[in-house]
Amino acid sequence: MTRLTCYGLSPADKHEAWKAFFKRLLGRRKEPTMAYQDEFARAKRAAGAKMAFYVHLAVYLLVNALLIAINLLTSAGHLWFQWPLLGWGIGVLVHALVTFVLPKGAGMKRRMIEREMRRSALKKS
Repeated sequence: MTRLTCYGLSPADKHEAWKAFFKRLLGRRKEPTMAYQDEFARAKRAAGAKMAFYVHLAVYLLVNALLIAINLLTSAGHLWFQWPLLGWGIGVLVHALVTFVLPKGAGMKRRMIEREMRRSALKKS
C-alpha cells in the first residue's frame, strides 16, 4: 500500500522526481573541455613553480641572515658570509629567471609533444 502525502506523491515517487529533476539540472551543465583542462593544468604548474620560488627565496633570506649573524658575532675581522650569499644568490637568480622570465618555453615543449604524438600516430597507420 502506498502512502500519499500532501502533494499526492508517495515518498518513493518524490525521491524519483527529485532524482530526475537533478539529473536534468546537472545534465545541462557543460563538462570542462579539453582546452579548459589543459589551461587549468598549465596554470596549476605555473602557480606551483611560483610558490616553489617564493619558498626558495624565503629559505635563502633566512639562512643567509643567520650566516651573516654567525659571521659577525664570531669573527667580524674575517668576513666569509658573502661567499655562500653570492653562490646561493646565483641559484636564486637562475630560479627566478626560469620561473618568471622564461615560462614561454612551455609552449615549445607542448609543440614538441604534439609533434611526437603525430609521428607515433603516423607509424601506427
